[in-house]
Amino acid sequence: AMPIHKLMESNPGAEPPRAKHFWRINFSRVEWRVKVLDNRYIKNTNFSEDNWVWSPQGLVQMHLPERWGFLQFSEQVPGSDTTIWNPEWSIRQVLASCHKAWDLGSRFYDCACAFKIGTFDLWEFDVVAEI
Repeated sequence: AMPIHKLMESNPGAEPPRAKHFWRINFSRVEWRVKVLDNRYIKNTNFSEDNWVWSPQGLVQMHLPERWGFLQFSEQVPGSDTTIWNPEWSIRQVLASCHKAWDLGSRFYDCACAFKIGTFDLWEFDVVAEI
């Protein structure tokens, strides 16, 4: 269980979540392989780190909240409540993809004007439900 009251302490004006509310959230763990040398753990630089996340993001990049999973609050027994689907989610995902493509295009072409990235360069998102 998450101590919601502890999370709310850092934002005293916020309303605590209720049933049917949702948060975008992710949890991440970065783990390095180690070797033991003289009774000490030393990072093994022959390997890259292992990244573990609660919900797949498609990239090793924790700073993309538009790619985080949804935490739905409920008063029901886990697994017995219906999942919320908000029509805004698909629109937000498309807009985030367009923004990312525009950002990549403006960096590549060193300008902030033309949208020169093709449709196939847009990020892929899983569709949870049809609208």
